[in-house]
Amino acid sequence: MDRRAAAAHLVAADPLTFAYATPIGGSIPVWYDPAYWYAGVRARLVVGGQIRALATSVKATLRAVVLGPLILLLVPLFLLWQGRGGDDTGERPERGPWSRRARRAIANHAYLALALAGILTYLPLVVVTRYIAAYIAILAMTTFLLACGRLGRPDITKRVVDRVVLATVLVATVTFVYAAARPADHVARQVAGADAPGTSDLRVARALTKAGIGPGAGIGFVGDSDGVLSAYWARLDHARVVGNIEDPNGAFWRLPSAAQAGRLALLKARSGARAVVTDEPQARLTAGWVRIAGTGDSYRMLDKG
Repeated sequence: MDRRAAAAHLVAADPLTFAYATPIGGSIPVWYDPAYWYAGVRARLVVGGQIRALATSVKATLRAVVLGPLILLLVPLFLLWQGRGGDDTGERPERGPWSRRARRAIANHAYLALALAGILTYLPLVVVTRYIAAYIAILAMTTFLLACGRLGRPDITKRVVDRVVLATVLVATVTFVYAAARPADHVARQVAGADAPGTSDLRVARALTKAGIGPGAGIGFVGDSDGVLSAYWARLDHARVVGNIEDPNGAFWRLPSAAQAGRLALLKARSGARAVVTDEPQARLTAGWVRIAGTGDSYRMLDKG
């Protein structure tokens, strides 16, 4: 949020309190019209910051490659290389200037450009594993097949082939189990009634609906401002996030009870919020807040004081 937009919606400080019931609509207004919130912002290149961002992105990419199960494809490749024996009677690599060989290799494998471009696109910005996972899989499997073709020989023994096939099957199985572990854990948590990614938002939405907060109602948020961006419970409840109280290092919870109530009353008056939600544990020890079972969230009705 730029200074002009922030000033138009800043209703109090210490801690910062914002109200944005209008003019932007949507369940989460800060997502609905980014052009409004960033109006007046002048982007500039900070060389040091960009270098740090690139370094962070490169480390995240390498971590996704090295710590993922696809790295195990090196096992069957090692077995294939080991089974070649001492005499190399296979096809000799193409001779000639390295530049010509490089051009030929690029031309033969130009189809990999899309996967590389996908990874390189995210490097200057931010790298999240799910963003680049498909590209990494394409590169890993293609490299594996090319290496198998390079290392394979017509006189390779059946025993070596069987070992390589078995190792490849085991790697595929481990990769499948690795990929299925998180969804399985997610379902198990849901069945057990515990908190799970995605289910928290649904439980918060249901709790708000049960409390009488329905479609179109305004809701505030207390906590890290990033929590406003991920208030998916508002979408599920068809409500609207209309304000937030930023809470750096628990500033809001250090206020006296009367001051907390006064700040919430101000938020209600300026934004029209009927309730507030927080994901901070201090709410569980504060009167007036209702803990939402199966989540780390709590809510407080403002209509009732």
